[in-house]
Amino acid sequence: MEAAARELREETSIEAPALLSLCTIRIGYTIHHIFTTHVHDGEKPMACNEIVACKWVPREKLSPSMLKSTAAALMLSHLPALIA
Repeated sequence: MEAAARELREETSIEAPALLSLCTIRIGYTIHHIFTTHVHDGEKPMACNEIVACKWVPREKLSPSMLKSTAAALMLSHLPALIA
């Protein structure tokens, strides 16, 4: 939980008030730990550290073609928290 909050802060500059663990899922050889949180209205992610860009996208406008293959596979896994 602490590592996920730290990564969120380091990569997007977003301070999560609390993270809730949803599940763990394996896609290929990678294990993904899925978390959710609430962010303040108007909070804007800023790319930091190891990422080049980040932005908010409404779920209804998010498509697998906008994502890297592993993120697209997660989205297509039909986890309730990841689908619109």
